[in-house]
Amino acid sequence: MSTEQHHVSWESVKNKIMHKWKKFEDSDIESMKEDLGMLSEKLQSLYSYPKSKADQEMKEFRTTLEEKPKHH
Repeated sequence: MSTEQHHVSWESVKNKIMHKWKKFEDSDIESMKEDLGMLSEKLQSLYSYPKSKADQEMKEFRTTLEEKPKHH
């Protein structure tokens, strides 16, 4: 999944990842730039999450990328 599909800047995605998961280093995130689907594998590796939990975390994270900003 590319970030273009969501019309979200890579910097925004990167910042959200770093904010949500503190163990990610810049190089970890950059390695996912072309394929955000790798997030599940990275979560399993860095956080020792079982695949099901990592997949759920990735799914929830993708949902946050699709949300439109709320205007008051």
